[in-house]
Amino acid sequence: MPDEEKAGTRSQSPLGKVRRQSVADGPSLPYARAFVVQFTADTDAGLEYAVGRIEHLETGRRERFESADDLLLWISALLARDRDAPGSSAREDRSSP
Repeated sequence: MPDEEKAGTRSQSPLGKVRRQSVADGPSLPYARAFVVQFTADTDAGLEYAVGRIEHLETGRRERFESADDLLLWISALLARDRDAPGSSAREDRSSP
C-alpha cells in the first residue's frame, strides 16, 4: 500500500490547493467541528469584503464577523479549544495502546 494511502487521501480543492484528508478512528467529519456560515448579501465572491455570522452547531454559539480574517480567527479558536478539551475525540492521545 503506498504511503499516501496509509496516511490518508489527497484531493484537489476548487482553488487548486492540495487538501489532505486524514484517516483516523472515529468520524472524518465530527459534529463538534461543524459550522454554519451565513454571509450578508453584499459579501463579494473574492471575500475581500466578508460580513456575516457563524454558528457552531454543537454548542449553538454564534458570532458575527466583519472580515474573512475574523471568520477564520473565530473558527481557529474554537477548533483549538475543541482539540485541547479533556476527552476530546479531536485531540491526539498518544498514551492509548
